[in-house]
Formats: sequence, C-alpha cells, structure tokens
Amino acid sequence: MHLSDALVILRKKLWLIVGCVVVGVGLAVLLTSLMQRRFSSTVTIEVHKEGGTSLSLEDLSGAGQQLIGGDQLSVDLLTQQAVIGNENIAMKVLEDLGLTNSQPFLALRPANATASGQSLLETDPTYRDSAVNLFQSRLKITLVKGTRLVNVTYTDADPKQAARVANAVVEAYLISSTQQRYDATSKTSAWLTNQLSDLKNKVAESQRRVDDFRQKVGIIGAPTMSSAGSPQVGSDLGSVELARLNDLNAQLTAAETVRIAAEAAYRMTQSRDADVVLGIDSSQLNGAPGALASLDTVRLHQLRTQTGQLEVQISAETQKYGPRNPAILSLKSELAELQRQTNEEISRVGNQAARNLDLARKTEDGLLQSVDREKLRLGHMTTSADQLLLLEQEETSNRTLYQDLYGKLEAANILAGAKSSNVTIVNPARVPSGPSRPQPVQNIALGFLAGLATGLFLAFATAYHNDVLSTPEEVASLTSLPLLGLVPQAGKRRRWAYAYPYAPTKKADAAAESEGKFAWVLKAPRSVVAEACRQIRTAILLSRAEQPRTLLFTSSFSGEGKSTLTSNMAFAFGLQGSRVLLMDADMRRPTLHTKLGLTNGSGLSQCLTSDIDPASVIQVHPDMDKVHVMTSGPVPPAPSELLGSPRFVKLLEQMKKEYDYVFIDSPPVLLVTDAVLTSTLVDGVILVVRSGVTRRTPLRRALEQLAPSRNRLLGLILNAADIESSEFGGGYKYYGDSTYYEDSDA
Repeated sequence: MHLSDALVILRKKLWLIVGCVVVGVGLAVLLTSLMQRRFSSTVTIEVHKEGGTSLSLEDLSGAGQQLIGGDQLSVDLLTQQAVIGNENIAMKVLEDLGLTNSQPFLALRPANATASGQSLLETDPTYRDSAVNLFQSRLKITLVKGTRLVNVTYTDADPKQAARVANAVVEAYLISSTQQRYDATSKTSAWLTNQLSDLKNKVAESQRRVDDFRQKVGIIGAPTMSSAGSPQVGSDLGSVELARLNDLNAQLTAAETVRIAAEAAYRMTQSRDADVVLGIDSSQLNGAPGALASLDTVRLHQLRTQTGQLEVQISAETQKYGPRNPAILSLKSELAELQRQTNEEISRVGNQAARNLDLARKTEDGLLQSVDREKLRLGHMTTSADQLLLLEQEETSNRTLYQDLYGKLEAANILAGAKSSNVTIVNPARVPSGPSRPQPVQNIALGFLAGLATGLFLAFATAYHNDVLSTPEEVASLTSLPLLGLVPQAGKRRRWAYAYPYAPTKKADAAAESEGKFAWVLKAPRSVVAEACRQIRTAILLSRAEQPRTLLFTSSFSGEGKSTLTSNMAFAFGLQGSRVLLMDADMRRPTLHTKLGLTNGSGLSQCLTSDIDPASVIQVHPDMDKVHVMTSGPVPPAPSELLGSPRFVKLLEQMKKEYDYVFIDSPPVLLVTDAVLTSTLVDGVILVVRSGVTRRTPLRRALEQLAPSRNRLLGLILNAADIESSEFGGGYKYYGDSTYYEDSDA
C-alpha cells in the first residue's frame, strides 16, 4: 500500500476515525469523573554497599569472591525491593497501625467474626491473605535508575494515612533488617565457639602424630616446614644411600657400553667373512674396554695373508701354463686347505665373541638389579620423609586456623550488638498536597490515543475487506487496460450547478430531465456528464491507429449504467456529424428503447430470424437525425444462437457500410454468453465499471471471460463516480468547476 492509498482511506473514513476519538475521549472523561480520588506519599531510602567485616566467611576461608560493578548493585537493590514488599513487613504495619480496624480492611472481615483484626491476621488465613494482598496492591516500590535509591510509595484515600503508612513500612523494614543482622552475628559467634573447641583438639592430635612418626621411622634431621610454608629436606637424610646409588649408576652405564660393543663384535663374526671379522681390529669397537681385548685374530690374519698370496700366484701361473697344469692343480689344492683353516678360525673367533657377549650381559643385569634395590631403599626413606612432611603441614594448618578463629571470636563478641543497618532514610514521607489519581490529562490523552488507534484500525480493516471499486486508481490496480474516462455521477440535487452547470433555472433543469434524463449529451450539452462523454469520445478515437467503427459496450453485471452510457456516446459521436447506429443487442432484458422513448415492435431479433430488410426496423432518433436506433425487437427463444449466427455477422458488415460507427449495447458478461460471442465480431470492446457498485472479483472474472477478445479491448470507463466524496480527494474537483464553462456575458 502506497502513502497515497493510505491518505485516500483516511479521507474516506475520516468521520469513523473522528467518531472513535470522540467516544474514546468521552469514556475517559466519564471514567475520570467516576474514579475515587487517591493520594500517594513516598519515602526515599538509600541502600549502601555491604562492607566486609572480620566475621566474613570469605575472610575465614581465604577463597571468597566479591561481586563488583553494576551486576552486584542491581542484585542488592532488587533484593531489598523484594524484602520491603514481603508479607512479614505488611503484617507488621497492619498490626502496628491498627489498619485492620479501619476501611477498607474492615470490609474484608468475615460477617460472623468477633475477634479483632490483629487476631484475625494470625488465626484466619483467608482474611490474612486478603488483607495482605490489599495492602501490597496499594504499596509500590520502585528503583531510581542509576542510583542506590529506592522509593516506597503508599496510596490511600486519606493523604495523612498515606504518609503515615509509608513511613511505617520503612521503619518496620529497618527494624527487621537490624534484627536479622544481629541474629546472624550471634549465630556466627556461637558457631565460632564450637569450631574453636574442635580445632584445639585437632592441633593436639596433629602434634602427637608428628612425634610418634618421628620415633617410629627414626629419622633425624627430618624434613621440616620452611618459613614460606614449603617442605625443605635435610642434607644428611639418605646421603650414604644416595652416593651408593650414584656409583652403581656409573657402573651400569659402563656395563651397557661393554655389552653394546660385544654384541656388535658378535654380529660381525656371524657374517663368516674373514675381511669383516679382521675389520674389527680397525674399528672403534676395538677400543671398548673389555669388549675385544681377548679376541685372538693373529692366526686369522696369517691365514688371510697366505690365501691372498696363493691366489696371486695361481692367477700368474694360470696365465703362463694354463689351468690344467699339474702345478696349478697343486696350488689350488693348497688354496682349498687354507680356506678350510680360515673358516675354522672364523668359527673359533665367533665362539670367543659369543662368550664375551654373554659375560657382558650378565654383568649388566647384575648391576641393574643392584640399582633397583638401592632405588627401593632410597624410596622408602623418601616416603617416610614425605609422610612426616604431610603430618607437619596438617599440624601447622590446624594451628593457624585455630589462631585465626580465636581472633574472629573476639571480634564477634564486640560486633554482635553494634552492627547497624546498611539502609538510611533520605527523604521521609510527607502529606501530599494533591491527589495522585485520577489524572485527567493523562486519562484523556489515553482515551484520545485509544480512540484514534481504534478508528485507524477500523478504517484500514474495513478498507482492506472492501471489495468495491470506487476510484480510477483502484481500477488501474486491477488491470493493465487503459481507463478511457471517468463519468461523474449525475442527477445529485444537492447542487444544481453540478448536474447542469449551465441551466439558467431550476425549471429548465426539471424540463430537461423529464424530456430524457438519460440523454445528457443532448439535453444538457454543457453538463459535466456531457463533457465527460466527449472526453471518452476523444480517447476512443485515439485508442487505435485505425479508428474502430464497431464498438461493443458491456459490463460485469446489470445496473452499472451501460445502456445509458452507450446512448450518450452515440450522441457524442453524432454531434461530430458522424452517422451512428445504436444497436440494442440485449434481447433478453432490453431497456434501450425505454430510455430513448422509442417503440420496440420490431428490431434486431426479426432481422436475425427472418429476411426482413434491416432498414425497416431502424428508427431515427427524434432529437438527432445522425443517430439511428435498432432496438432489440421481440424477445427470441435463443438469443445466444442468433448473435453467433452468420446472419449477425452479415448484418454487422452491412451496417458498417451504411454507417460511420455502430454502437452495440450487449448484456452483462457474467450473466450470459452473448457479450463474449459478440466481442469476437467487433472492432473494439469497452467494459463499463460503476463506481461504488462493481466489485473486484466480478470485474476480474469478466476480464477473464473476454480474454479471447483481449486484442479488441479498448479499455474501461468508470461510470457514476461520486467525485465529491472523500475517496477522490481534490484531484477530480475540476469536474464540478462550473466557472470554467460560464458564458463570457454571464
């Protein structure tokens, strides 16, 4: 919805909105006059921040956390607000001031009650709840934003009573708060006394367990607590055992080195390669203590040297004497013997390396077991020291806590009766000078706003559910077809100049209307209706490049002014000098002959059912010879079949040759199919919409029915538009401006 649409709705529903506002204001004034006068009195108090004391449990545990900032302030104030308005404070004030013996609390008492109001508060739960609820409904507790201030307001019909009760509420709250703090401090003191007795016994028990453990384990120079509270081990605790463990660790490291070297030598001998075994002497493994010193490889060196020399000799003799020479065969036999001896020597060296590896492993395992035994002994010594350290820590903690609690108890005995409330009165309640309720200005303003809101809601709700088309904008929002023109509503006798702006007298107007109240173009050619018809004529002539000559006028339903508009458009074209045939194609409920004052003895139906000459049924309009009329004639049994017959097509072609324009008045689209059949045979179709009558859904359906002839649809005409209504605003007032058409000699 656009702003212009909203303004149209506001103008249209202005009196509805104004009526709702008047009703709202009237109800507000009435209710204000009937309301009882109430007086409110307010006490302002300040809630101070809670300060830490020596009785704080946070101080006792050493692990307290303090909420700071706006969250803590909000929590404190909301807590105090709830405490002030609780049931205990209300009952205290009711009893102290004796409010239960006066109105309105007196009216709450049961009819058969004989006890006083104070007694009923304790014995009758129903009366107590009713009295407390009534009291709390008159009590209002509000927080002053951004401060620690709290306003306590009480409202009553008696201004003095309001001030008295407000002050009594704060006084009862202060007394209750102080008593609660005293009780809490006393309970804390009693609790501390009991805790001191238990702690004293714990300190003695802790000290006894420390002494017993020292004697049990025989530790001298035992671990003690340092000045900072951390354990500190004595220098002579387990020093011999620690030195022995260090020496064993060094021996174990050396044994691991020997074992690694022996294992490497053994793996080299397993290769069965003399060169690899002899390479042990030149490797770093030869320097490992105890690893290879006992490996005897002298014989292996000799055999490897002899083998090499013999291989050289065989190679030289073979080239000289050939491989089958007896001397060569003898040398090869010697070479085989040397290789056998070499293998035996490698096996011997390998066995020796295996024995060395086994000895190294046993030595390493023995040292490893010794180290484990020493670690176990030293662990026992350390565990005993740690246990003693824990006992000493427990004894020290108990002693410290005992001393701290003893100091707190001394402070509690002093503060038990001296701690005051953290609430102070900033401004006491005073007798109000005027009533707080009712507030006439506020009530009237609320009534005005409520009435305005209700009026706007009703205005837009009714407009939303209103399906009637009234303005050109509403028609344009429904279809893309052009609006050929707007015909103002005629015959409104409120203003003579509106219907006949050029009629000199009321008598002439009456005469014109009696002669033919539908022929505005002829009887009142200078009226706004006639001028609108001439504008529509111009729009039709300019709607197509080739001017349409056969025009069909139809509407969604009957009663939308289609026949009247068709005849006036025929007169408008006739005034230009064109020969116009006005044909009444509504052969079901014809009305055109009645509006024009003509006979209907013969007409279109006879032309379509017989061979009668069309000229014989055409009548000339008595006031304009350029306009000829073919009435519908007698009602036939099947009008749709006649309009869809070749006879009607032939008739249209004949009339089109004899006349400049043929205007056809057809039945409504949604009632019968006559208009849809005829729309396919003409040059142009015009759909008439009556302002304030035609609805959106029927018009949409009519356009759907005419879809086969959409190319022939020239546009729509908004008929009988009440341009003086608020729906049209000021954009169409020129239709009623008679001064524009006045004669110059007037």
